[in-house]
Amino acid sequence: MVYTVGTPIIEGKTEHNERRQNLHCACGNQLCFGCLEYDTVSNMNRVKCTSCGTFTDLKRVSDYGKFREVQKMLPLDLFKMGYVILYRNNGNLFGNAITKRQLAAGFGREEAEYTHVEISGGEEYSINISPPISKLVKITEAHKGRYVKVMCLKNDEFENGKRYKVAYFSAALCANKPYDILGVLSFLSFLGKWIKQDNRLYFCSEGALTAFQKVFPNLMEMKPEKCMPAHFFNPVFEEVWEGVIL
Repeated sequence: MVYTVGTPIIEGKTEHNERRQNLHCACGNQLCFGCLEYDTVSNMNRVKCTSCGTFTDLKRVSDYGKFREVQKMLPLDLFKMGYVILYRNNGNLFGNAITKRQLAAGFGREEAEYTHVEISGGEEYSINISPPISKLVKITEAHKGRYVKVMCLKNDEFENGKRYKVAYFSAALCANKPYDILGVLSFLSFLGKWIKQDNRLYFCSEGALTAFQKVFPNLMEMKPEKCMPAHFFNPVFEEVWEGVIL
């Protein structure tokens, strides 16, 4: 299941749904999940109040019950075919290296923390371009526990049907192919200018932008092999939803 964060417990953007849940801090402020964190000492999830700064423990029976109701309410229909799913760094060695490289490239800390990108195949499906083989996955299984942002291209043609073509090209070009290890090493390593990429293979952000440029040539005005996950925090895209996949 997926739950929203960032605004007072709301399902996607305001225009998608105006329903809010009545979960408040002791000070009376309505809680949001923008500051959701896991406390390793108490072994509990908790939310920091944006007003008074205190934490609400989500394993308290009353709060956790409401939290579970939020989860049950949220459909996966905001993960539409052709939308971009950006995944926050999960702390592994590879993710940390990408964050470091994106910071060095001039991205802010928030953008640099997103180290993986996929094109949604609709609802729980996406094409996961990762080692060793890119493949169709269920995000609720392959990415359980990951924090994500869902982004869509701000383009009427995209929303009115061309997003399906983006999803098609993502699957057709990338699925069931080996991951482009040399490609990702070319921008992670100081040896990049000496590494020759395989134009038949893709790493995650390269494959995503390639799929978009098959439908919208010159989108983002850069070559796909130079694209990093953080590049999708581009003004041509807008955030639809953010949350954690459970």
